[in-house]
Formats: sequence, C-alpha cells, structure tokens
Amino acid sequence: MQVDRLTGQQIKRLQANKLAMLIERLRDNPFYTERLKGVSTDGDMHQTLRAIEPVDKEQILRDQMDNPPYGNRLNVPKERVAMAHTTAGTSGLGQEVHALTWRDVEAAGYLSSFAFRWAGLRYSEPAAFNVGFSNSSGGNAMLRGIQAIGQTPFLIGQSGFADRLKILAGYDPVGLYGTPSAINGLLRTAEEIGFDIKKELASLRFILVSAEPFPIEWAERMEEAWGVRLLEDYGATQSASSICASVCEHGAVVNGKRGNMHLFEWSFLFEILDPETGNPVKEGEPGELYITNLDKEASPLLRFRTRDRVKYTGRKCACGRELMSIESGSITRYDDLMKIKGQNVWPADMEKALFSLPEIREFLGEVAIGPKGRDELYLQVALAEGEAESVENKVRSMFKSQFNISPQLRFVHVTELPQWQTPERKSRRFIDKRQEGLAR
Repeated sequence: MQVDRLTGQQIKRLQANKLAMLIERLRDNPFYTERLKGVSTDGDMHQTLRAIEPVDKEQILRDQMDNPPYGNRLNVPKERVAMAHTTAGTSGLGQEVHALTWRDVEAAGYLSSFAFRWAGLRYSEPAAFNVGFSNSSGGNAMLRGIQAIGQTPFLIGQSGFADRLKILAGYDPVGLYGTPSAINGLLRTAEEIGFDIKKELASLRFILVSAEPFPIEWAERMEEAWGVRLLEDYGATQSASSICASVCEHGAVVNGKRGNMHLFEWSFLFEILDPETGNPVKEGEPGELYITNLDKEASPLLRFRTRDRVKYTGRKCACGRELMSIESGSITRYDDLMKIKGQNVWPADMEKALFSLPEIREFLGEVAIGPKGRDELYLQVALAEGEAESVENKVRSMFKSQFNISPQLRFVHVTELPQWQTPERKSRRFIDKRQEGLAR
C-alpha cells in the first residue's frame, strides 16, 4: 500500500514505532538528554509526546550559538553532513542552521514530490519555479521534489515578471510554482503587456502556491484567469527541509470552500494544540502546529513549535485519504511576523528603526497589493522636524540595509494618522491588507 493511502490506525502504529526509535536514538544527544530523562516509550504515543518539552526557535539559536555551527542537536558525525539549510534570518532573531545527510536530502525530495504527484505531474513533463533560490529550504525543496519524479524544472525566479512570461511561453510547462503574490504579479503583468496567458501557456495544467495565505475569491479568480487548477503546499526548514503537507487532487478551493491540506504523517508526527490550554484542538478549530521529524538523521526536531496558526479539518476527504488535514489558504502566524516581498520582518523591528530617527513623529505602515499586482510596503510618515527629502533617503537606505525592502513613502500631517490609545504599537502601526487586494 502507498504511504499516503495508509489507514488512520496504520498511521498511528507506524508513528508510534518511529517515535520510540527516535527517542532511543536521541537519549544520548546533549540537546535532548535532559528533555528525555524519565520519558518512557512503553505507553500511549501521545502521553509520551506530552512528557517531552517542546523545542522553539530561540532554543535552537541558543544551541547553535553555544555550539557552532550546527548545535548540540546534530546527531551524526560532522563528516556525514552533506548539506545545510538556513532559515531566512530576516526575522530579527537570527538564522537557524539545519544540517542534512545525503539520506535526508533524498528523503526531502521524495516527500516534496507528493505535492507534484497529487497535482498530476507525470514523468518527463516540465514545471517552472516562479521563485528565487538561496540557501533556504523553500525553493530547494520544490526543486528536489520535481527532480525526485524525473521531471524537468525551469528556474525563472531571477528574472522580471515580463521576462518570466516569455520564458514560460518558450518551454510549455505543465506546472507553475510560486507564492500567491508572485502568481498575482505575473497575471497583472500579463494583462499590462497584452500577454494572452491561456493562449501562450496552453500547456499549463496547474499552479502550486505556498508561503502566504489567500482569500477564496482570489483562488477562484486565478483558476479562471489562468484556466488551471490552483493547489497549495506547506513546509518549513524545520520540517526536514521538505514539504510536509499538500492539498490533494481536488485543489485548494473546492465548490467555493477551502480544500484540505493533507499532512505527511508517515514521516512526521503533528500536533495541533490550543496555545492557551496546550490541549489538542477539535475538528474545525484553530491551533498551533507542532512538528516532530520521525525520519531525519542529521538534526531531528522533537515537538518543534512552528508558531503557525492552522485550522484542523479532520481526516475525511473526498480523495479517500485518512491523513490528518488542515485548511488550505488560511495559515497565519500566532506572532505578527510579516512576509513582505519574500522577507520575514517583525513589525517591532521596523518600528524601532523608524523611531530611531528623531525627525519622525509618527507613522503608519500598510502591506498591500500594489498596482502591478505585487506586494508593497506603504509608509505614511509625519515629521517632527527636518526636510522630507533627507528623511526619505534615510528611511529608504535603512529599510534596504536592514530588511531588504524598498518602501513606498508618503509624508502626511500627524492629524491624518490614527491617534494611538495604548502604548502597544506592534499590532497597530503595521497592517496587512494583501488579502483585500487579492480579493478585488
């Protein structure tokens, strides 16, 4: 039986066996020794899990800072490390470094390939990647995924949108991967330059997106405009540098409702917990996603707190799979980390930077879909002193160097900005309006 077609009971037995072996493998690991002291693998799998202290980003960073470069959690000899992936590092907390053995690299490709298999990609059919590539896991996971089933990947993310469309037209891709903002930008550019998507890209059968939430209306509009199905996947550097969830053949939106993203439970153990009580949520409820790497060799994570807010949708799907599922298109963060133009940015860090300039009295930031269909950061700034041109140059330089973002600035009178009633600035001075823009 294929792993994605295991029954719920088969999945639980497989996970319990893998978890027990993983715990025994990690008992002597310096990072996990104290966490696993007294933890028994004889009882219920979920009781075993709850006895283990979760791992978070701060602990990983502290571990690798004290024991560079991979931290004490590295569970293989350094000479077995074949590759290392880093998190984006634009969060303000630092870059996590996650090591992989060659077996981990191959496994990441195999896991990531399921998103393409379920989308309907077949051997020898090409797909294009509308993203840039770096040492982070995102693009690499997708690249390995398509290579794992013998496909031909075309990397177009380094070009401008107009050039990407020309490249796509020349290669007749069956699939296209990108963030919702990037896919939206391609469509807007096509409309601007008179590029007939349905005619020029007649070979295209599906679009696969990830990394950003999106409204149902936007997904339906994309399917209509492109003439293809829209699908979504989910993954993280901490999920063994691979995709660990994807919608099935039915797509990201089905009959006006959000689809199911099936979690790859044969290789991971997932928990969706209420952040207030720590208890598992019920079907239809939101919660924080925790991930345990059951198969990773180099630096497996036990109960990693993703801080991602997901909605649990149970185990029933029209596709017949009994995998645990989460709602498509609605993953957000429990913290207020923003992804702007591919960069993870904390609003508090942007506030700190702006308020470091004495010339600035007040400001309001909005992340929205701009006229060209791309996400933009719009800043309205009220001055206390100084010349607008001088301040604009300082802000642009600061945002480029610190956040790799070029904001759109407009200077206003302070009375045009909201009057803050509390000292809490984080959730009020930066507003994400991209879903509104995509829905229009």
